[in-house]
Amino acid sequence: MPEKKIFAEYFSPGTMFAETSTRALDKGSVKEAISLSKKVSERHGATPYAFDIVTKLVADPIDDGQGGTMKVFPKEIGRKGRYYLGGEVITYDQVIAREGAGSIWAMNMRGNRDPVSVQNTNSYKSTQIFREQDVIVDVETGAILVRGDDSELVQYRTVKIAEWDARAQEAQERAQKARGG
Repeated sequence: MPEKKIFAEYFSPGTMFAETSTRALDKGSVKEAISLSKKVSERHGATPYAFDIVTKLVADPIDDGQGGTMKVFPKEIGRKGRYYLGGEVITYDQVIAREGAGSIWAMNMRGNRDPVSVQNTNSYKSTQIFREQDVIVDVETGAILVRGDDSELVQYRTVKIAEWDARAQEAQERAQKARGG
């Protein structure tokens, strides 16, 4: 019979994409996931910068009708937002001040319509989108340090995306006029 189990899916800096590892959680707590994160090591010694808490339905292998068994793969039924293991929230305006409007980082933020990012401080440097459902946690206590749904960050996202949309609309109108339309 399938049963619910809770896992931590860890994300570590990779070459092109994040390296991932999954560990079962006995209690399903953030503190337990943080503690287990300290035992995860990926290629080149990369360690997790974040984790998700994932609920899955798992089942024992079943009879295949031919004298053997078939593995039943877990089915994901729930995922909480991302828990970043320390880190710094960096807004689009801060990226512009540091790197300039033509930087790849700034262009990616505009292109992906994500004006808030997080840069880890506990592993190889990794910069990720910081979504409303995400949090940054203290790696010792598990306390939430920054919430992605903080009212100031929510408002910043709303205002910045509206600015980008207005500029895109203006550019489209100019292009249409230039074509004689």
